Amino acid sequence: MASHIVALKALPDVQAVIACAEARIGSGALMATGIDTLTAWSGGPSGWRQADLWLRQRYPAVNNSVASPNSLFGSMSIGGSLLLHWLSQRQDHGGTVTEAHPKVCYYALRQELHPWAKHAKPGQRTEGWRWLLQELGLGLPDEALAEDADHGFDALMGCLAALRGLNGQWTLDLHEAGRAAEVHPFGRTHYWWPDMGRTGG
Repeated sequence: MASHIVALKALPDVQAVIACAEARIGSGALMATGIDTLTAWSGGPSGWRQADLWLRQRYPAVNNSVASPNSLFGSMSIGGSLLLHWLSQRQDHGGTVTEAHPKVCYYALRQELHPWAKHAKPGQRTEGWRWLLQELGLGLPDEALAEDADHGFDALMGCLAALRGLNGQWTLDLHEAGRAAEVHPFGRTHYWWPDMGRTGG
């Protein structure tokens, strides 16, 4: 029986992330990658993409979490682009690459605010961790449930999107609507999303 291992680690910069990933992957190949960054770009007003506009309209309760791409901080756009560039240079190209939006995706799946949102309920972080690990079929030591582990939580939400897309469980691809007009600078990517009408993975 194959074992499933997850490693969560916060690192200071993109170079450290790439070095850590290369050491972990070794001679293996990536099957899929879920990444919380802009995998497609638009040259329209404020950089809005069709996926962004759809999310803002579909989920008004959390639409403030979907910012215009031109307003995002460097760690999201520049750091993310550097990771996408590294993936594109690999022989496996990162496998099936999907964009992820952890905060809105969590709301879409659970109809409640992201555990680290400003107005999240008390105790929601631990409960959110347990739900996510169950969705992924993983077990983690107790320290992974730490109150300050929001980056790790979001990284695993990206893994969930990649897993569901790879397995064909999420067939809705938010990039399809804008694929003809938008640019995928580091190769074809997806934006797998839970199908409309579904409440679980």
